[in-house]
Amino acid sequence: MTYPIYTNALNDNYEATTGMVFDVKEFGASGDGFSDDWGAIQKIINHAVDAKGGTLYFPAGVYMLSRDIVIPLSDMSIRGCGTSSILRMLPKASSNVITVKGLNRISISDIQIDGNKANVAQIAIQYTKLSGIWLQNCNGVTIKNCYIHDSYVSGIMANGGCSNLIISNNRLENNFDNQIYIRAQDQSPYTPCTYGTINANECNNGSFSGIQILGSSYFAITGNTCHGNGPTQGQGDGIGSEGASHITISGNTCSNNGVQGIQTRFTNETGTNQVSSHIAITGNEVYGNTANGGDAGGIGINDTDDVVVAGNIINGNYFGINVNGGSGLGVNHCQLIGNSVRNCSDSGIRINPGTGSDFICQDNYSTDNGGDNLYATTRVMVQGGVYARAAANKEGLHLSGGSDNSVVDGAMIYDNGDNGILIDGNAAGIEIRNCLFNNYTTTSQARALQEQAGAGPTRMVNCRILNQHNNPYTFNNTASGFYDEQTKNTVTVTTNYTVGANDALILCNQAGAITVTLPAVTNANGKHLTVKDKSGTAHTNTITVTPSAGLIDGAASKVISQDYGVLALMTDGFNWFSINAPSLPAPWALYDGDPFNQSTNTLVANTAYLTGIYIPAPVTLTALRCRFGTGGNGHYDLGIYDGSGNLLNHSGSTVTAGGTQTYTLGTPLNLNPGRYWLAFWIDNATDTVTKANGNASLGVVQSGTNNTGLPNTTAGLTGLANGATRAIVMGLILGGWT
Repeated sequence: MTYPIYTNALNDNYEATTGMVFDVKEFGASGDGFSDDWGAIQKIINHAVDAKGGTLYFPAGVYMLSRDIVIPLSDMSIRGCGTSSILRMLPKASSNVITVKGLNRISISDIQIDGNKANVAQIAIQYTKLSGIWLQNCNGVTIKNCYIHDSYVSGIMANGGCSNLIISNNRLENNFDNQIYIRAQDQSPYTPCTYGTINANECNNGSFSGIQILGSSYFAITGNTCHGNGPTQGQGDGIGSEGASHITISGNTCSNNGVQGIQTRFTNETGTNQVSSHIAITGNEVYGNTANGGDAGGIGINDTDDVVVAGNIINGNYFGINVNGGSGLGVNHCQLIGNSVRNCSDSGIRINPGTGSDFICQDNYSTDNGGDNLYATTRVMVQGGVYARAAANKEGLHLSGGSDNSVVDGAMIYDNGDNGILIDGNAAGIEIRNCLFNNYTTTSQARALQEQAGAGPTRMVNCRILNQHNNPYTFNNTASGFYDEQTKNTVTVTTNYTVGANDALILCNQAGAITVTLPAVTNANGKHLTVKDKSGTAHTNTITVTPSAGLIDGAASKVISQDYGVLALMTDGFNWFSINAPSLPAPWALYDGDPFNQSTNTLVANTAYLTGIYIPAPVTLTALRCRFGTGGNGHYDLGIYDGSGNLLNHSGSTVTAGGTQTYTLGTPLNLNPGRYWLAFWIDNATDTVTKANGNASLGVVQSGTNNTGLPNTTAGLTGLANGATRAIVMGLILGGWT
């Protein structure tokens, strides 16, 4: 008997295309839980074939089967009224419950399938019999709202050649092999399955994995719950990819499975060794997968190319994320981004692939783990993220052998049980940049960085290091070093001072001469340091800068003797070098003579001779000097004017004999770069003076008369005009000629 599509026997989600509904009890199926209903169901199937499709409807009951229900043609559906409609295999049976092969547009929904695995004929595990629903070479199959359990092999198996599958809102429990198993055909030509959605299923307590994709491509596995699956024969994942490609695993919950919550690996069941590739594992919650071993953990990645693990919450597993060697095919192009990894028994993030390249760890939160928060045996690029509170004697980041040329940039690393970062003895070329190291709530983190003997060279650049229990860092390679740290201190000192490791600017507010001793330069290659006279009295209260080891610009020390002078330094790890901004060199003396055009002769009485000079750099003038050929009782006056003609300092005296006459300034005179006039005045035309002839047209030599010595301004000189005769005057400067 047939029913129209809108009878009360069905709800409005019916999906067959013919409009024919066949109630199996109307055709003799008993559903009594004892009788073999396979024959009656086969008669109904024959009617459906005559009708060219339709729906086999199973009212409430337990339908015992000695053989599988084989759907014979496309555009058919099998539907029950929920978990009260039960298809159960008879003891000693050895077939699937439902078989679909070579068909299109098939729907199976709202029914319970009991594989009765404890009582069926238990043949060797293989891929063609004893599954709840078995598919091959099908297109457009939908399986939803079913309860499938106790199959001797899989709950749902697609064994090659299937495409456009939708498997959603099913509950699968206690099936012996993988509960949902999408795989390439188990024998040559190993035809893969392609394209499908596996959504919102519950896959719990299976002997192997909850959901497994083998050698197939383009599947989205979203919103499923996989709990308590495995382990059997070392296998037992919540969700797994074996040699699959273009797989998205997103928004699932995988807990308490026997080996991994989620795993990607290779397969050798497609005629060759085939890695997984192009895998996205995003937004899943993975917890309680506590089995130990090489590939155990929350999310396991091995023998995989191009995998992104992002935004997952991973808590209380053995390893959190475990990138491991697998079968030796390697892991390449692996990105771990924005995951939260906490409370794992061993390492939070473990990157130990055996072979492979391009490992990116970006903005992960790996904390409170029993092992290292991140452990790597290959080159890894760590950008951002938090690595905190690793267990006692464990590291925030542990870069072991093989991690050469790794970079850690911008991470926060604090409160770990041993070191912030540990670099093992055979890891070279590692760079740590822009990281923050601290002990916030404990004193357990011994140091920011421990470089073991044999490691390095290691560069530590622009890191902020606070409150470490032992010392900021330890390097064992002489070429390693801390470069231009951000933890810079500005220190004001008034007496002798030894520069600290984190000092960057020393301001000297001294009342007397002091010495600033520089720190050791070992392991400090690239360190910058600045010493400045803050007092403005360095011309009398000098600052001597002395290295504790090595030299400064090849000398044992360097003196700041200019008021408000500054000395900027950098070390190469052996010596210090001044790196002040380039400027014109300061002169050794102020001198207005011409060494090739000098003579000793008399000058005009009561006349002042001025010669213009230019000072290119700040100097401190200490004395003025001139030379007489003969002397008697004549008077002279030496001085210096600024470029505006103001007398800055001068002194007069009596010439009693020939030779050099020096006037020492009572207070040294600080002169900034600019133009000045050196001045000489004499009251007689008898004494001879060393002079030079110039060129009156150049305007750098002037003369004028005054009867009482040098006036306060050049305006006080009568007849001041360009001249050609200059009296040679020398200005002595601090640190120059004496």
